[in-house]
Amino acid sequence: METFNKNFSDESSYFTTWATVISNVFTPKMKLSNNSLRQIVCVSASGNNIRLKLSNKKGKTNLEIKEINIANSKSQGFGEIDYNSIAYLTFKGEKEIIIPPKQEIYTDTITYNLKPLSEVSISIYFGITPDILTGHKSSRTHSFIEEGNKISDEKFSNNHKIACWFFISGIEVSSLAKKKTIICFGDSITDGSGSTINKQNRWIDLLTNKLYLNKDTSDLAVVNKGLSGSKITKNGLQIFSNDVLKVRGVTYIIVLIGINDINSNKNSSQIISAYKQIIEEADKIICLFMLGQFCHLVIIKSGIKKKK
Repeated sequence: METFNKNFSDESSYFTTWATVISNVFTPKMKLSNNSLRQIVCVSASGNNIRLKLSNKKGKTNLEIKEINIANSKSQGFGEIDYNSIAYLTFKGEKEIIIPPKQEIYTDTITYNLKPLSEVSISIYFGITPDILTGHKSSRTHSFIEEGNKISDEKFSNNHKIACWFFISGIEVSSLAKKKTIICFGDSITDGSGSTINKQNRWIDLLTNKLYLNKDTSDLAVVNKGLSGSKITKNGLQIFSNDVLKVRGVTYIIVLIGINDINSNKNSSQIISAYKQIIEEADKIICLFMLGQFCHLVIIKSGIKKKK
């Protein structure tokens, strides 16, 4: 079970082990208000002190959370958890929170044995939810809805499942050892288009598994910041500035975006100009640019850009 830690005031000690890009998402057939939602995510790096980031960024009214917990997921594609691993999360010691519109908040940091490459369940019992929901519509992982407060149940039914994440935007780990995070930034290719639902086999997941098997890279965290339909000349730069660069612990960025721009007849000078803006903003961060068969490494260090 969890232990509430009050001693994690050093924000620089946190790194991100899982996150997603948030946007407006559709309303499920079964409403979320006054019901329970169980969502499954796959983390990258491990840790023992964690907190969740929750978002009502797109909402126009308050989001009311009555209770929330985290647990180890027991099986891929089903809403079943290891009951003995349940840990309840709080907000300044309280189990309930109201998140105002356009706002994001963190839970308190708790002690929890977060294992590398593991699937975890985040179960939320809601009060009133906004009409406009915040989330990620291309989760490639099923979420499950039950009537009333069922977040302590070991298993949710498959009667109301949906491949979408709602209101969760990140999981962060506090560690005395400075850990590094790789951000994979892109469009539907990065988001997981073509991958198998519930199998965690996006190219990001395969990369994470490969890095973990190598002793020199096994402690790297990998975060997917892909959003289907993104264009570097449209919404991509905003996502990069307001989302990617704000991920805690970001050290490396893999950029794979621009295909949608080419398909919509954007010219090369527009795309190159957007890439240059990314390079300028990614001060002292190592960036790897990929577009189809092309690959370009830009190292930014102490204001000096070196290309390979």
